[in-house]
Amino acid sequence: MSWSDPRRGVSTLWDQWPSVSIIVPACNAEASIAACVRSIQLTRYERWELVLVDDGSTDTTAELMAALAAADPRIKVVRQPRAGRAAALNLGSHHSAGDVLIFVDPEATISRRTVDRLLQGFDDESTGAVVGDNRPPGGAPGPVWALPGSGHAVRSLVRQALSAAGLVPASRIVAMPSRVLADVGPFPEGAQNEVLALAWRVRKAGRRVGFVPQAWS
Repeated sequence: MSWSDPRRGVSTLWDQWPSVSIIVPACNAEASIAACVRSIQLTRYERWELVLVDDGSTDTTAELMAALAAADPRIKVVRQPRAGRAAALNLGSHHSAGDVLIFVDPEATISRRTVDRLLQGFDDESTGAVVGDNRPPGGAPGPVWALPGSGHAVRSLVRQALSAAGLVPASRIVAMPSRVLADVGPFPEGAQNEVLALAWRVRKAGRRVGFVPQAWS
């Protein structure tokens, strides 16, 4: 299986068809976790596992996760006493077997092509992480998002500008090869935004953080 971007004539990580672990940390996410998981199950990419991490939920999140895992062997659930998002991300990473780790917020839903497009964002050896675009809950690509002055369109342009300037745009979905995570270390606890803090560490290690607006959450 091979692929190259016909517009750029370059190979990407997608060519290598790596195994992917999608990690969703959640605390008291009973209202959104099922929709998040359903969107992941519909992905076009085939080599994936889903690691759900319950961070000491006091609602029915853990029970919902267990039911979803019981119905799909590609899903595993790990639990911890309430320890915070960074600890949940690190626990999920520890229980992941994928060559590439994709971290997704429990409030997000992804498109069928999100995983493909994130992998296609790794288009050179210097890329250490790739972030996708944020869509409003339930949103989908279409003319409404392209309206000049619309909130999402403006935010997307800002993210593109940040990426072009070598900065790290915030996102609810981030992909990173497991070997890169091993190099830069675990998610830093106590940071205001753990994923963003880790992405900055990737930058400080001399690697690029790419932005792929077509990979939306």
